[in-house]
Amino acid sequence: MARSVLLVRLIALAALAVLIGAWFAPRPVPALGSDTAITQQALTGAPLGGFAVPDFALSIDPATTKQTGSPHTSVCSNNSAYQSGLWGTYIDGDRFTGTVKSQPIPVTTGYWYVPIIGYPSRRGNRLYVEVVSATGSAIERHTFHGINPGETLALWRLDLRLWRGGTARVVLEDGTTDPTGWLGVGAPIAAERSDATITDLTRGPTNYPRYWLSGLLLAVLIFVPGLALRRSLPATFGGEPWLLPIPGLLLLAGYGLLLWLLKAGNNGLARHILLIVEAGLAGWSATFPFRPGFGGQAGRAGSDVEVVPDTAKGKGEIPAERGPAQRARRSRSTLRAGKPPSISWMWGIYAGIVILAAAYSIVRRPVTQEESRGSSFQSRLVASPPDHLIPYTTAVYFHHGYDGVTRAADYFGAVSVATRGPLAPWIINAAFNVLQLKPLDPPDSTVDAWPAAADGFYAARWIAFLTNACAIAGVASLCLALGGRLWFATIWAAVAPITFINVAFAWPKLFAAYFVLLALADCLRAKSPLRWGLWLTLAYLAHPVGGLFAVPVLIYAARTRGWKTALPAGAIAVVALLPWLAFQHHLSGSGSFGRYPLGDGRGYLAAASAVTWLKTRWLNLWYTLVPGAFYWSPLMRSWTWGSLSDPARWAVQYAKTLPGNLGYYGCALAYFALARLGWAKGRQRTSPEAIRFAAWFLFPCFLILLLYWGYSSDGLGRDCLEPLSLICIAWTAAACSIDLRPSALMLGVVTLETMTMVVFGFL
Repeated sequence: MARSVLLVRLIALAALAVLIGAWFAPRPVPALGSDTAITQQALTGAPLGGFAVPDFALSIDPATTKQTGSPHTSVCSNNSAYQSGLWGTYIDGDRFTGTVKSQPIPVTTGYWYVPIIGYPSRRGNRLYVEVVSATGSAIERHTFHGINPGETLALWRLDLRLWRGGTARVVLEDGTTDPTGWLGVGAPIAAERSDATITDLTRGPTNYPRYWLSGLLLAVLIFVPGLALRRSLPATFGGEPWLLPIPGLLLLAGYGLLLWLLKAGNNGLARHILLIVEAGLAGWSATFPFRPGFGGQAGRAGSDVEVVPDTAKGKGEIPAERGPAQRARRSRSTLRAGKPPSISWMWGIYAGIVILAAAYSIVRRPVTQEESRGSSFQSRLVASPPDHLIPYTTAVYFHHGYDGVTRAADYFGAVSVATRGPLAPWIINAAFNVLQLKPLDPPDSTVDAWPAAADGFYAARWIAFLTNACAIAGVASLCLALGGRLWFATIWAAVAPITFINVAFAWPKLFAAYFVLLALADCLRAKSPLRWGLWLTLAYLAHPVGGLFAVPVLIYAARTRGWKTALPAGAIAVVALLPWLAFQHHLSGSGSFGRYPLGDGRGYLAAASAVTWLKTRWLNLWYTLVPGAFYWSPLMRSWTWGSLSDPARWAVQYAKTLPGNLGYYGCALAYFALARLGWAKGRQRTSPEAIRFAAWFLFPCFLILLLYWGYSSDGLGRDCLEPLSLICIAWTAAACSIDLRPSALMLGVVTLETMTMVVFGFL
């Protein structure tokens, strides 16, 4: 009791100090002239110890095309700071075909570094530097054969030591009108050094303290309200530490929603009021006396040995028996007694994962074919889609007070602001206000400093880290409700590849999974339908995948708790969602997600036949469940900017498959736990609650996902598998008991798998 109170007081005092510091923190402003400075340093002037070729320019070769236009700035760049120093073939969009080239340039140094952008390695395109004679004829040609850099600036090194004193010119051949068929370059940089990289070229001012202190402030805003409630209501809120971030998340989401509705994104008065409220809650938690019952524990729930009173024999205390049934009884009796289990260490594990993801996300070395590599928007996922930008872009839209129609095409193209959940964007909008950020309208990567750039994407990253990692607490809650070993499930969830992948990648799927896990745990504990109906609402608002999981949750509730419990929870979720659903329907009608069940792996298109529909489901089943099937398949051999290496594809499978999500060693244990339900002795060793959970949630849930997902046929990972993977971890920890040493070995191997996956992502 005393140690718990002291720890909370110290945390609350530290939070109060952070909030006071935020009150007096100056408004962040871009470094003086930083955009211009980086442009001049990178593409003009004297970078890399050499010099950028002066008066460099490209012109269209009239012998190759009748099209006209200016190659200057005719590129698509994810950093507008570089745009004015680039030339390309994005002339009249992707419709241009022909050749653009420079005038002959004297070769005065041993090396040239050519800034490149676009798709020079795409079929039909070529980028080369040719050494020319005095008469202008080509003597030797150096052709680029590397990975397409896309919309990110890259650097191409050429060794021209043999041609020092001669002349050379840069030539771009655009032979395709396909989307992403253009290419571009900057002025060649002449230098004597041979080891320069793109980071050397674009290196600007750094502000790491601002990045880390911003994350600390956002964590304080999220957790202080929960600490205050835990102090004030220990008998109810104190017994469920997995709910600790919920009050702060709801407060920030409501604050961000009000800022959007009132068009007050940069309102300083609102910011001061929020900081005062949070500081008051921190002071309350730090200074006022705690009520009796705070920190009370009933042993170490979920441990293999627990000391319990032997009231029947009057012998004081004896070691409790092992086994899933005994653990289930102890865990449930602990919760029924309203006493908090001793899992305060759970939030220490959470903090470790958040810090690791935050550090990994600002490493300047590019991940293989990640979206927006080299910019402040870098995704940190191998061969990634641009989905990590959706919460940030939506939050910027809310920040500028738009109504869902105004400028929607500039932000979202053919889709709408309501195609994804608004919960994370509302919280990010609140973070913009608290951190006094003013992202561009529409947003653009503005690398004025690293890693806390003026575009504010780092705020969206921190919200993703802090919210997605909450899924670890959700796994703890569900595992305890099932009577599993708490430490085993929590550590497994923390070190599993699925967690690190999705915490670092700034989309809110694990945020939605957190609420799905809470809903299942509350259903198991026979909590009020009002409460777990609220969790289902928040799951959908976090990400639409949460709504997909609401269906099997309600099926499980109806089967195990009765329709009188399931129907009220479903009705509460629907009623709570009605305003957002109406807004969504107003903007985009039925939306695109309703087309997925009819698809056969060709995107939004309906299935060509029943055979292709069934084949897609079979392929998704095969690639999702069979270890190694995805890696040895022809899938994802290449991505947007070229072919993928074998190590990169090995890393990709950890996001795409269930064995990868859990770790191969961990998945073997999960499959064993499922398989032994097929014989009587195996069922005897599994708790009845775990058997019912497998029969009425796991199997129906996977079947629903399989039938629903028709958008692609490459497995369910990176689509809708993520919540189910975490649920499998919690269930396996409850259904299959292994001794301490094998458990530690399994967790160690899974940790090594995750580390290997991260390293392979750079290869």
